[in-house]
Amino acid sequence: MADQTPRVPPAYAVIQQQLIDARDRLDRAVTRLTRMHEFNARALRLQTPETFPALVAEAVVDIFEVEFGIFWHLDGDGQRLAPAGTFGLPAGYAADPAPAGLGLADLPDWPNNRACRIDAQTGQGLAPGLPVGQAIGARCADSDGRTIALVVAGTTTDRSGIYEAFDPEMSEVFGLFAQLLAALLENRRSRAVIENQMEAIQVSGERLNLALQGANDGLWDWNLETNEVYYSPRWKAMLGYRPEELPDSFETWTRLVDPAMYQPTLDSVAD
Repeated sequence: MADQTPRVPPAYAVIQQQLIDARDRLDRAVTRLTRMHEFNARALRLQTPETFPALVAEAVVDIFEVEFGIFWHLDGDGQRLAPAGTFGLPAGYAADPAPAGLGLADLPDWPNNRACRIDAQTGQGLAPGLPVGQAIGARCADSDGRTIALVVAGTTTDRSGIYEAFDPEMSEVFGLFAQLLAALLENRRSRAVIENQMEAIQVSGERLNLALQGANDGLWDWNLETNEVYYSPRWKAMLGYRPEELPDSFETWTRLVDPAMYQPTLDSVAD
């Protein structure tokens, strides 16, 4: 009896397989982007900057499903690399595989925020003794184009067969990851500057208050743009008032000023 099973045309079978492969690649890309979003949320909540490199290295392994991740953050002078954050390195390898003193001039000449394949020579330069099988890396550059970090994802020669070969889609997402890291680092840098400025302002304010108390002087301040006025408690006390008896307003000054000095004072301010 003849076989009645419908036969699938070869061309259709090829197209069907291509569609399956495309769907698998899309699913992997969506998964990576979702994990990147989750990492970004964790990084923004991070309160201890010194743990950021280790968080990045762990995220590299989680997002891209590789054996190890390494992240170097450039020091403020941009000339040498701070200690690395690593995750998944084989036992027996240093926590920071980079040679001592590795700096900006020693980094591969890669385009900013784009994934690049790491060959054997480059791999040995970045991590001497580490048997790199397949790896990619990227420079993380800030908005001024300055390299502020380096991130690497890879597998060792002993375990390369366990992991899938790196594909163009992975490289594209890895470049986006490098851009995300650069933005996070700039955010942390800006936040640190603001916090330092706020601390300096607070210290200056405390010193001013101590100086005014020591001098027994009153202080008043008039914002000419908003017309807001501040009178210190000592200023009010010098006029014989309690703090709550005089509102912090321009009208308080107009009510208390010598009428003969009212217009000359306003003219002086206008000049």
